[in-house]
Amino acid sequence: MKNEQGQTHCTNCNTELKSAFCHECGEKVMDEKDRSFKALVGQFIDALTSADGKLLKSIRYLITKPGFLTEQFIQGKRKSYTKPINLFLLINLLYFILVPHPSFDLPLKTQLHGQPHKKIAQKLLDNKLASKNLTLENYEPVYNSHSRNVSKTLMILNVPLFALFLLLFHWKRKLYYSEHFIFSLHFYSIIMLFLIVVMVAFYALKPFTAATDISDDLIVPLFTCLSTLYLTFAFKRVFKSKSYISFFKALLLTFCLLPVITAYRFLLFVVVLYTS
Repeated sequence: MKNEQGQTHCTNCNTELKSAFCHECGEKVMDEKDRSFKALVGQFIDALTSADGKLLKSIRYLITKPGFLTEQFIQGKRKSYTKPINLFLLINLLYFILVPHPSFDLPLKTQLHGQPHKKIAQKLLDNKLASKNLTLENYEPVYNSHSRNVSKTLMILNVPLFALFLLLFHWKRKLYYSEHFIFSLHFYSIIMLFLIVVMVAFYALKPFTAATDISDDLIVPLFTCLSTLYLTFAFKRVFKSKSYISFFKALLLTFCLLPVITAYRFLLFVVVLYTS
């Protein structure tokens, strides 16, 4: 078979073509209309909305069945769902695109006034400005821009650390660290989805309220409740724990995460300060 471009063999596996699809590997024979931007957009929409679309199915289960995706992965049932790392990176990308001021990225003003390390942060900043002969007005935009970029990388470091906590909390289950890592990817994916909803809703309603910005006074209680509730059900499903044990571990692990988040924010400040 020869297509419009004179193609007689599959470009993917070099098998002789007999139809519009390669009978060996299933690759579609490309024609001119397949190369258009309209076709590309159509393929993307179809991938999202089709009945067997992996992405929407994975997000639906991520929200409605805590721990289900991790359980399926551990059992080897992986083909029907988006890969955990791909799901995490996609939601991570959406998070930094849709949220004006992500919780994992703190502007300089917040680092200096709204954190436990504000005094040492101010001292380090003063030393930086003095040594580089800079003013706060000139440096602040540089810091904020660089912080947004660095936070995207540093935020990922939370995943292996949380997986280590999971390993310690459930060592009797004798799961591999890699399987705890998958659980951690799914957990941070749902947390970022939650933050996307909260932050987008806040900034959409901001013109109609007196609030100027969203603070930890709102985020921390919401995070604590969501994390504890979600982890309780996820622990029951993945680690087969009893309800009260799952709840206790979920609550304890959530409170362990709060100082980790504070430490992350200080690390972010130091890294951005000395690399900008």
